[in-house]
Amino acid sequence: MKLVLIYLGIALLGYFAGSVLRKRDKKIKWADKVLTASIIILVVAMGIRLGLSKELIPALGSIGVTASIITVATLTGSVAAVFLARKILGINKKGLTSND
Repeated sequence: MKLVLIYLGIALLGYFAGSVLRKRDKKIKWADKVLTASIIILVVAMGIRLGLSKELIPALGSIGVTASIITVATLTGSVAAVFLARKILGINKKGLTSND
């Protein structure tokens, strides 16, 4: 619970800092480098934590199968939703309505 509060505190601090800095007209040149470095550190830390997990390594096969099923279901649902929305709105494959 303590870690969750720390994460939320950091997120709120970032939100407020970003909202204050967004109002400035001057572009912050170093922000891109800091953001990239932060993402790299986050990915490396997550990789280390996952790599050290004794429960995760044996379960990689079932996790992969579950992730594949979720991916295929999401893709199928998205394609079906777009197809139905196009039909309901009367939009053809070129993005034009029948009135155009």
